[in-house]
Amino acid sequence: MTDLKTVTEICRTLAFYADRLDRLRGDGRANPTPPEASYLSSGNGYGAFEPWYRVIEPIYEELDHHIRRAGEEDCTALFEDPWILANEQKLHRIRACYEFDKEFDQARALLAEPEPAASLAGMISDQVFWTLTPEMREMLDGATRVAVAGSGPLPLTALAIASTLGLPVTSIERDRTANEIARRLIALSGHADLIDMIEGGIEEAGAFDGCDAVVGAVLLGVGVDDGAIVAKSEIVARIIAAVGAGASMALRDPYGLGRLYYPAADLERSTGLDIERLDPDTGPDRPYR
Repeated sequence: MTDLKTVTEICRTLAFYADRLDRLRGDGRANPTPPEASYLSSGNGYGAFEPWYRVIEPIYEELDHHIRRAGEEDCTALFEDPWILANEQKLHRIRACYEFDKEFDQARALLAEPEPAASLAGMISDQVFWTLTPEMREMLDGATRVAVAGSGPLPLTALAIASTLGLPVTSIERDRTANEIARRLIALSGHADLIDMIEGGIEEAGAFDGCDAVVGAVLLGVGVDDGAIVAKSEIVARIIAAVGAGASMALRDPYGLGRLYYPAADLERSTGLDIERLDPDTGPDRPYR
């Protein structure tokens, strides 16, 4: 069993930073940053300052150590803690901001490299290992077009599907800057002919036209802006309604203590559908979503 007291102390530290997120990210009210550095990165990578998420990265590394070693009893006990339950959304938001801003920096740094296409190809190859599991390949077998909901500025899932399976992909992302960077990377990849991009949320008209398979990001339903968190289950239900009968959907969802990072979706109750859940093997070198 993992040390739940330590896990709770780590979460309290993250909640402390979550209460100061706007200041950390440089919203103009404190620690102002140049206009071109709205995500605390310059056009050529980190620039002359350290990105805010470097401060909490070691905290996440320690938490990750516990998450990967926690058993079912640990998970049950921790989520009976009233403080954890009351602060889950706060923990999810800081995780969303951490991943969102870090991904922006990774994408911009990649574009600034001397040979960005080669580096991008390596990242896509790594993503294939994590994304195109046997279960995912089975789900996508026979699909004619795949929608990737919440693709972000570094659309590696869309690129992995297009480059490996040769399937047409619709990449859906509501953030304008993320879309602009993603378009440059997709063009750089050589797979632009297979990937259409939609700037907007899942409610965008025609977002799922022609799609008979959907892949949802693990942070689907969690916004980086304060108050922008909505129920993941509600979004999934709306996607199912938009795609219609006969389509398949794969949703990355947290496993065990991974719920401290990402919100879980109670899809059986919210959609009324029979859900096949594929839980990974746990362990230090295993995924937890």
